[in-house]
Amino acid sequence: MSNFVMPPAYDFKRVDERYHIPVKCTDPECRGCMFCAGGLYACEVCGGGEGSMTTQCPGRRLSADELDAVYAQHKDFNQNRWWTADPLPERNDS
Repeated sequence: MSNFVMPPAYDFKRVDERYHIPVKCTDPECRGCMFCAGGLYACEVCGGGEGSMTTQCPGRRLSADELDAVYAQHKDFNQNRWWTADPLPERNDS
């Protein structure tokens, strides 16, 4: 059973979209889990964590496809907009 709070509904009106809100452990008997000990960071609002964390929090829950694109460095949210990486041009060595 998980002791971590990642609510599906969040009061987005109160979230400053520039900052990620850290997931907090709710286990009163926790002895240093991956969140309390500081080894792992995840955002309560967007669900991003570590490699799938956008530069700024978009203020809403990200889909699995969006998290995958962020992790693969194809997409990022910064300066209140989405950025997409330009594909590398094809090489023509002939």
